[in-house]
Amino acid sequence: MILKDIISTGNNNAITVNEGIGGNESIYTPIGDNFLIDSFVQELDKDGKPIHYHARGNVKIEAVHPYTKGFEGPYVPSKGNSYASDPENATKDHPYFYGRYNKGPRIIRGGLAGGWGGISNGHILKLTYDGSQAKYYNTGFFLAVSFDSSLVVLNKVRLQGYIKIVKGGKVGFGTDSGYKGMPRRFIVDKSITDVAPQGWYKIDTIVGTSRTTNSLSSSNFVMGFDCRQPFEVYVALLRVQPVEIYNAYGLTVPQRTTTI
Repeated sequence: MILKDIISTGNNNAITVNEGIGGNESIYTPIGDNFLIDSFVQELDKDGKPIHYHARGNVKIEAVHPYTKGFEGPYVPSKGNSYASDPENATKDHPYFYGRYNKGPRIIRGGLAGGWGGISNGHILKLTYDGSQAKYYNTGFFLAVSFDSSLVVLNKVRLQGYIKIVKGGKVGFGTDSGYKGMPRRFIVDKSITDVAPQGWYKIDTIVGTSRTTNSLSSSNFVMGFDCRQPFEVYVALLRVQPVEIYNAYGLTVPQRTTTI
């Protein structure tokens, strides 16, 4: 397992990323806005499924309320009678109370479900798999996300967001992750998320794309899973940002072509 350590340099918002094996360090500077479409998971189809997130393999995608598993709580002055005793058991109808006008450590005031300066129709993603295709290694197991079309020629992006693994093993982010049912690239497992606040681990790292000129809706940039065992995983507030890479590629970013 390789984790990339993100360290702020304090210089023009650049960040230093430890690439893991080899210990090579490069300087990255974020460029532009979030290129991921629908980070707040507001756009659902008539069946309530998110329209900008797609899966291969028997991965079930659901848009669930932000109170689920205590990702955030209500922005209220006091605790009511129908509150969960633990964030792990929190639901839309039985949220976890983090305190007076406090939505929790991830979104303190205005969140995906109300609050001061928040929205009311946001969701987080619930991803589940029953283990039924454990022997099918020729099948890809991943979540693909929708991007602005001008991002596809970049080979490095900054990934941010939150992940909680309730059941299952490793989850990978980046090029070809989930190919033949195996997570690759930036890896997070349950032992990491379990020790994060309320089990929500904050991702902030640099990952690769396939650097193609076609859509990123297939395996160019994905969240990959291990098909050998069932899993239940939640992700929230995913954000993908182009970066400029010093002493390496010197990439530039084209203009966005869609509204994010």
